[in-house]
Amino acid sequence: MDGTTQYMRRDDLVKADKIIVFEPYHRDEITRILDYDHWNRITLFDMYAFGANNEVRDPHYESSTIYKDVAEHIIESCKSIVSKLGTIVL
Repeated sequence: MDGTTQYMRRDDLVKADKIIVFEPYHRDEITRILDYDHWNRITLFDMYAFGANNEVRDPHYESSTIYKDVAEHIIESCKSIVSKLGTIVL
């Protein structure tokens, strides 16, 4: 995988239609930045993908097997999210 981390500023978050986070901690940190009327845009990744109230496991310092399992979970979740977004009528 290739990519970079980008710091999200309050203005970026306010403009977002949906804010998808991996862990409840991430949601809690974002609610410290955003006004209450924006909180309904924040959802857990697994909740949005599968309707499950789970966090995505952080594989940092874990085995390569755990990394692969987490990567596969993220891939399947993204497929589910893309499928859902494909059904949205604009």
